[in-house]
Amino acid sequence: MNWRRFCIFAAAPAVYYFSSNKSGISDQPNHERSFNAKKLAAEKAIKRYMLLNGVPGVSVGVSIDGKTVWRSGVGFSDVEQCVPCTGDTVMRIASISKSMTAVITAQLVENEKLDVDAPVQNYVPSFPVKKFDNEEVKITCRQLLTHTSGIRHYKSTNDSKTEENLKEFYANEQFDNVLDSLKMFQDDDLLCKPGSKYIYTTFGYTLLSAALEKASGKKFETLLMDLTGKLGMNNTRLDKNPDIVPNRARYYKFNGSNKLENTPEVNCSYKWGSGGILSNVADLLIFGNSLLYSYQYQPSSTASPKPLLKSKTMKKLWSGGVPSEAVSNEEYYWGWFGRPKIERLGGGAPNRTGVYFHTGAAVGASSILLIRPTCQTLVENQPTGTCVAILANMESAGRIAQLAFEISEIFSDDLKKP
Repeated sequence: MNWRRFCIFAAAPAVYYFSSNKSGISDQPNHERSFNAKKLAAEKAIKRYMLLNGVPGVSVGVSIDGKTVWRSGVGFSDVEQCVPCTGDTVMRIASISKSMTAVITAQLVENEKLDVDAPVQNYVPSFPVKKFDNEEVKITCRQLLTHTSGIRHYKSTNDSKTEENLKEFYANEQFDNVLDSLKMFQDDDLLCKPGSKYIYTTFGYTLLSAALEKASGKKFETLLMDLTGKLGMNNTRLDKNPDIVPNRARYYKFNGSNKLENTPEVNCSYKWGSGGILSNVADLLIFGNSLLYSYQYQPSSTASPKPLLKSKTMKKLWSGGVPSEAVSNEEYYWGWFGRPKIERLGGGAPNRTGVYFHTGAAVGASSILLIRPTCQTLVENQPTGTCVAILANMESAGRIAQLAFEISEIFSDDLKKP
């Protein structure tokens, strides 16, 4: 039996669980039938995604107006031991790490500890002053946040995603501090003049995390723990191989013969702030809703608690982006992609509040966190909108963003948990 066919059987029990009803669906209230229909539709979308991509396990969470309405898992977090994937499974969140790093940056800006328009050497004096076209140029934290610094991404010689071609992506070298990890790229030429062009780069966020350490006087790990501790994200931490992490998944990829295999061990110490964080969908929903609340909290509001970030800071985080060049009407802000005038999948009027998200691709993992506000302000002191978090323990599992958008459409029609 090939792996993709096996995925159908692996997903089947979960689909049955959500569709079964001993008393008969006709006995349920209308709102409950509607809610169960939405869950079933989302389950079918996930099963289809797993089948098309050969994904062993998917963990998914959905919140509406700040409250989690659905959190579950399909398939296996560990194929060899047949350990089920659940809503508590911990996986690599990959580049969603950048979104957390951007929020840490915004906090330091709020506290006047960081100037995003100052030369990065103000905070990392050991980083070489760069030249482009034989002229000295300035790299700023704002440019690092928006991928416009000109710093390169992973080296590769072709389009293949092999260990030989992507040695940096599969790096397994331990760096004892962020400054040491800068040696991987700090002496390389820039790809463009800073500020002139969007070029996605993991290493840019590595440099940014070094600047955050200097500006705050704290290690990046401490900054992350300060953020997650404040929000109650108890399952979010740096991806360290020796640590015992409850509910941690194993990671998989397809080899050149299209055979499922375990991914090699890698060391994420070169990219803590850009792709080196572990979490689960429960924590990601907490994170997403904290930003949704901050986005909709008005300065005159008397709502409690106070937001994680001030509204004017959120405007910096989610506005003034640069075109991502990947999708029309898509921009990159401070650690977030955004589509300010996204339309519903079925057509219709644009959602003028837009949608904000970040995908992730790491060794053996794919991810997305999507935040879709429904208005500009809090309603009855609560955030209004949909958050979707998806984690998959498969490398290069394509179109995960499309899956998240589809699930957000399924659940976003004024749904309230029964």
